[in-house]
Amino acid sequence: MSQVYDWLNYDKHEKLDWWWSCGGKLWGNNWTACEENNALLTLLAGRWKGDRIIRFGCEGLETPEDGRPFLEEIDSGMVDDIEYESEDITGLFEETCGHPRDVLDEDGHFIGEEPIEGPFELKLEWYRYIVNTERRQFIDRERAAVQCIRGMEVVRDDVFTVLVTPCYSTVVGGEEIVGASWFGEVLTATNERPGEGYADVTGAHSEYGTPTDLADEEILAYVSVGAPDYEVDPDGWERYANERLDELLGA
Repeated sequence: MSQVYDWLNYDKHEKLDWWWSCGGKLWGNNWTACEENNALLTLLAGRWKGDRIIRFGCEGLETPEDGRPFLEEIDSGMVDDIEYESEDITGLFEETCGHPRDVLDEDGHFIGEEPIEGPFELKLEWYRYIVNTERRQFIDRERAAVQCIRGMEVVRDDVFTVLVTPCYSTVVGGEEIVGASWFGEVLTATNERPGEGYADVTGAHSEYGTPTDLADEEILAYVSVGAPDYEVDPDGWERYANERLDELLGA
């Protein structure tokens, strides 16, 4: 899949552009260290709460064919025009300060770049749970399948990014949830575990992740035993930690 995706708020006509240090492509966002994911969840917990979000590809919008009501609405809603005319609010995050953004003329043609200078209204926040309020399902991002250790942090799957994308790739594991199964549905982000009546679908995982119930602290404690001093040899520590991680997870 070669498409690059932006997050589009269909209801507010706002979008989150692909600017961040990771992400953009279908599987490029599938890790919890991705800044773009945390930017989206910050919006879903506040400014975008209750809105319908579309992950819109640069080659246009492909949609699943399963009869859900939202598809009838967007078929006649000229989503391409909405995406084109939507306001890019990426620059509201203080983490974007000083980074370049496109400058367009009055006809929408690219004429150059300028640094993002604010005013800033938002700061990246971490949210543990991504919740589909329509299907009453949730993913626990702190218990998702583990991919690797990077910079003394445990990197896990973030498969919600695939579940909402209009594609047909299957996420292996769990209930064999397929791409687009959460497409066009209302999501929210929270640090409180959803209560009774919500199904935990954290078991869905990509081919890059190994399922585990272990917390980050437990994993880091195990992989650190016998490791080189991180301050002296960070690359050596990371190599050793990932070898221990494979041992721990049986990968």
